[in-house]
Amino acid sequence: MQKKLSSMTLIGLMSLLGLMGCASGPFPPCRSVRPCPASLDAQTAEIPIGTLMANRGKSNYRISRLGERIAWLQVSGTSQALFTRKIGGDRDRQLVELDDGGLWPWSFAPDGRSLLYYVDNKGDERFRLRQVFLDGSRDRELLKMYSRVGYPIDIKGHFLLAPQWHQTGHKRWSRVVVRVDLRTGEHSIIETTPKTKVIRWIADREQQIRAAMVHGKNKTRILLARDSVESEWRVMRIWTKGELGQPIRFSRDGKSMLLSETSDTDQPRWGWLNLENGILREVFYSPDRMPMTSVWLDGEPAAIASEYARRKWHILNEAIKPDFKILTEAFGHDFTVTGKSSNNNRWLISVDKDLASPRTFLYDRGEARLKLLGTAISGLEEYELAPMRAVKIPTEDGLTLLAYLTQPTGLSDNEPSPLVLLVHGGPESRDRWGFDRWAQFLASRGYSVLQVNFRGSSGLGKAFALAGSDNRLCGKTPQDLASALAWAKNNLKILPNRVAVMGFSYGGYATLASLAQTPDLYACGVDGFGMSNLITHRKMTIDPQASLKEVRHKVFDPRRKKARKGSPIRMVEAIQAPILIAHGSNDPRVKIDQSADFVKELRDAGGCVEYVVYPDEGHGFRRQANRIDFAKRLETFLARHLCGRTEASRP
Repeated sequence: MQKKLSSMTLIGLMSLLGLMGCASGPFPPCRSVRPCPASLDAQTAEIPIGTLMANRGKSNYRISRLGERIAWLQVSGTSQALFTRKIGGDRDRQLVELDDGGLWPWSFAPDGRSLLYYVDNKGDERFRLRQVFLDGSRDRELLKMYSRVGYPIDIKGHFLLAPQWHQTGHKRWSRVVVRVDLRTGEHSIIETTPKTKVIRWIADREQQIRAAMVHGKNKTRILLARDSVESEWRVMRIWTKGELGQPIRFSRDGKSMLLSETSDTDQPRWGWLNLENGILREVFYSPDRMPMTSVWLDGEPAAIASEYARRKWHILNEAIKPDFKILTEAFGHDFTVTGKSSNNNRWLISVDKDLASPRTFLYDRGEARLKLLGTAISGLEEYELAPMRAVKIPTEDGLTLLAYLTQPTGLSDNEPSPLVLLVHGGPESRDRWGFDRWAQFLASRGYSVLQVNFRGSSGLGKAFALAGSDNRLCGKTPQDLASALAWAKNNLKILPNRVAVMGFSYGGYATLASLAQTPDLYACGVDGFGMSNLITHRKMTIDPQASLKEVRHKVFDPRRKKARKGSPIRMVEAIQAPILIAHGSNDPRVKIDQSADFVKELRDAGGCVEYVVYPDEGHGFRRQANRIDFAKRLETFLARHLCGRTEASRP
């Protein structure tokens, strides 16, 4: 109890003072036990933090249904703003401005008269869906989404369908579907069934809820469907633990549904499921590549992008072959169609390459012309960015790990460099080829950066995902990172004893677990928003009113034992390296107690940790002021322990 009180007291004091990026406690910075070589002691970084970590650009573009208007998100100073402009016009109109970092555009209303967007409060992810009219007449709240899983289901005509939590009793809630009238703002509940835990609802083209994904027994997921809202639900698919299965959309006639599933394959197969006889008609399958995104034409997927190390587009409809010839000649395969007009004449194209900030283009099919709309991070054109390349890493037990290597520009083959293992979050996520802000930041500071898709990462096949199915109870991530480090030492020139492990969210947990389980490998570690206690994080606690049988089951649950064993907070005595830890006070996914309690335990055990709390942040850095502050702390911390560069020369 004392730990929780001390953590919350600290948070409250910081919130009252309104401090940004406060280091906790009167603790001095961790000092390196290995002085830097004289040749590395005064190097200066090339790309300024204020350029790389700020969002002085335009992003999150949306196009109206009729294709006559675009909207985007733009950051200026500490504020975020939504802008809109008529295509072909030269006047930008600002619609909304917020200063708390919690603003995202979602979609134009079908009639093009208003724009729907999300806001939350300082990273708490209790999203509200709002509607702003383009003529400036109104800006109103439509729905409280209550959680990050409440994205709208469908929008058509004047109506929006969205899931929402509905209170049915004291501390009892259920998920329902509401229909919102975009003209009046009024909404009503239209769906409360099936009476089980719903993962997702799917509407047909007439906005009728005719399919649902629900949780079943033994960690199965069940796809339910019905012929009409008056009909009974029937089971169409049961996906067991480890199988990938996802409904994509209904066909135009409502008689079929496009699925992505791995029932009998390693990589997902896309196909139309006949809802009457249950037969699947295959649309796309690649044995070694995962389908990621698509372009639709006349109610069918016309092109599908698959991915392993790099993205590759597959043309399914000859009608768009000339368009993709233009796009691939301009961008290779490294693009996504992120929006289209209803007549398919205008497309929004998002381009992501390793040597440039992400860019958005408007493609006019009739004129076969591309026009640059905006760049997410402006100012990077003046600097040389570091290239990223894919590498394959063997593990001791015979797996192959796909990883991405980014090395400092100008580094010769015989020149050694410090190394940072940058670990992705999730763990059901993956690293991809393209622009990575943190990889570029580290490379510009003189570090080689290795981003490893450890077992359990998504998008690399069912077998690879199942090999890491216990990642949330520790898993083998530290061992995979050790294999990556062994590969780097054999294939790269790495400065001895100058290796760090770093990550955010699950990557932060993997950092702490690696420092505890393989302490001799790393000179330091960096944890952002990571968990340290798997038992409290997974809420595997004992209910005070539970029966003796329930208590016995919990105490002897093998998952609980493994969670305890895999919790870094239980292994602080083994940690030798200094750690930099950052967390947001409002983090709804990994509560700040996960960091606060760990820091106390580590300091009590004699370990050295630099700890910074951001009172106006949630899970991750959304406010650019916090991102810039952390980047300054990070480059100073790594320079001290790995001998890299800083923006200002080392004193």
